[in-house]
Amino acid sequence: MNALRQYLLWLVTTTTCFILILSSQKAQGILLRDRLTDIFVATASPISSGLKITKIWRENRELRSQLAKMSMHIASTNQNYDEVLRYRKMLEFKEKSAVFLRSAEVIGLSPSSELKGLIVNVGAEDGVLFNQPVITSDGVVGRIYRVGETSAIVQLLTDPNLGVAGKLMSSGENGILHSAERGVLQFHGIPISVEITIGDTLVTSGLGGAFPKGLYLGIVSDYSPSSNEWLWDIAVVPSVNFLNIVELFIVQISVNDN
Repeated sequence: MNALRQYLLWLVTTTTCFILILSSQKAQGILLRDRLTDIFVATASPISSGLKITKIWRENRELRSQLAKMSMHIASTNQNYDEVLRYRKMLEFKEKSAVFLRSAEVIGLSPSSELKGLIVNVGAEDGVLFNQPVITSDGVVGRIYRVGETSAIVQLLTDPNLGVAGKLMSSGENGILHSAERGVLQFHGIPISVEITIGDTLVTSGLGGAFPKGLYLGIVSDYSPSSNEWLWDIAVVPSVNFLNIVELFIVQISVNDN
């Protein structure tokens, strides 16, 4: 107890002395105040810097969080914008086309290794029938190959067993488009006397009645004489990207036979 009293007395006395010295206007008091100020600044500076760094780090973390949210919002906006454009393009095609179109979504790939095809989410209940043409706003996808109650299998244009009657836009010459080896499309039946232009558009001719005429099939990318040397072998790049089909249309009823 006596030790505590002595300590408190010493503390009070020392504090009083420091106050008197610091309040003194003499040279020794001023010098001591300066030294104590330097010590305080030197001691407080790292603490202050640490607090500033912590504040800056927190602000940066918040900014990074906001930036991430903005990036996600921008990405979502761009995706929505792309989808709007795609749907608008498809709907405009539907309005301008001369056929009744049943919209469908791709839900899988054909289970058969012998058929290049897609599974769609519409079937007999939706009026889907065998051999109905399947298209997108870009052009011909293929035809209905097999029909279930609520789904159907689409045989793609890239399947070697499917041939489509087409014609060249520049000359109006008719031929048959089918898939050759490695999925390359080839247009056959054009006499070598006919002038071929790379970049020419190939559309359905309407012959045979399977496909309405005027639907895009692809673009001529190359040509060479066939083995018999009186017909052209014409390579065609399809108008449809078969690796990126999400939505499509099934042609159900033609309303224009012209």
